[in-house]
Amino acid sequence: MKKIAYFDCFSGISGDMILGAMVDAGLPLSFLNQTVLSLIPGGVKLRARKVKRGHLQGTKVDVILSPSPSLRLKNLTSILGFIGKGRLSPSLKTKSQAIFQRLAGGEGKSHGLNPESVSFEELGGIDTIVDVVGAVAGFEWLKIDEVHSSAINVGEGFVQIHHGKFPVPGPVTVHLLKNIPIYSNGIKKELTTPTGAAILSTLASSFGSIPLLKLQKTGLGAGDFMIEETPNLLRLLIGEQEDQFIHDQIYQIETHIDDLNPQIYETLIEHLLHDGALDVTLTPIIMKKGRPAILLTVLAPLEPLTKITERVFKETTSLGFRIQKINRLMVKRKEERFKTSRGWVRVKKSFLGKGLRAVPEYEDCKLIAEKQKEPLKDVLKQVEAEINQKIIKKRWK
Repeated sequence: MKKIAYFDCFSGISGDMILGAMVDAGLPLSFLNQTVLSLIPGGVKLRARKVKRGHLQGTKVDVILSPSPSLRLKNLTSILGFIGKGRLSPSLKTKSQAIFQRLAGGEGKSHGLNPESVSFEELGGIDTIVDVVGAVAGFEWLKIDEVHSSAINVGEGFVQIHHGKFPVPGPVTVHLLKNIPIYSNGIKKELTTPTGAAILSTLASSFGSIPLLKLQKTGLGAGDFMIEETPNLLRLLIGEQEDQFIHDQIYQIETHIDDLNPQIYETLIEHLLHDGALDVTLTPIIMKKGRPAILLTVLAPLEPLTKITERVFKETTSLGFRIQKINRLMVKRKEERFKTSRGWVRVKKSFLGKGLRAVPEYEDCKLIAEKQKEPLKDVLKQVEAEINQKIIKKRWK
């Protein structure tokens, strides 16, 4: 079983909201304070309190500096070195340093500098370090195997930063959230901070709907804003997922076509697969008034979706189509090269529990049959028999 953490960023995300959501879900505050003490001996403490945001209650975590330490690390090298010297686990150090490297990358891109030359004017303070290290430590204490997230509400309007007033999301946050789905529901606040964006973009495996899981714990982490429209809260869902399956989300594009030359479909399918489609199918259907037509269905991940939809418009007579996000459940599989008496063949191996299925790659068998001038059915039969003998039966000896 895998333990999954899912962040619902309907009102943005920040470092302190992540900590608040974890504490609300059961992470002991004493553990966080002990972690901070292992990194910064004295002068820093975390405080947790229940607060209301709208009609909902969440947990607000604050970093208390008393007396205020003078420590301020202004470049990437000093921050990485500081974390590296802390009395922390190796994995905690590595992940925390990776988050700051990503932060430095975002700062560098916004100023046209390499990460090592960036001056952390606003992101090198103790509170940022505590947020990052505390979040990673929290994931470890909660025994989280994978982190997933919704699309992120970034807010809108303007935010005052060290270099002046900039539109939301700020320049660093924009670079950190590249290739991640974002939106705004009209709230004129900076709902997503660079620290929150860096933590999530570094550790999250996917961004989309809630993955299939057996829900165990929930938590609400409170932000600083009192907003009437949407409570300034970050929701954390924690649950278990069967690890014998692979879960992901893809998009299904469908359109009905009744006036396209059928000779075009072969080239269309080739182009769609080249663009990044996972699969393309054609289904004969009967439309209104008894008209025969084709249902074109394309399955694709998010990245090539725009290119694929443009291709459908460009190369078919369709004037519109339906797009829906669907959950996909797959058994674990891998591909290996296998030497048979006929030659090398790729073999697709899939696993379910203790069961194993191995199937030879059709194209490889077809190529062997053509080269050896043998019937394809004979090549397939022999290769399948050898796979069954050497791979499947060997597993049970």
